[in-house]
Amino acid sequence: MEPNLVTDPKILNVLNELIQREPIFHRPELGTRRTDFERMTEATF
Repeated sequence: MEPNLVTDPKILNVLNELIQREPIFHRPELGTRRTDFERMTEATF
């Protein structure tokens, strides 16, 4: 049985941003250099 995945409406904006960036490595308009990826990643990640 598949899980019922429901996103909290308070964070739908985050979900939409993630959907736009996924898959990140196949979106050259977001950058292709290491510094581009670092800018999009939390420093403590």
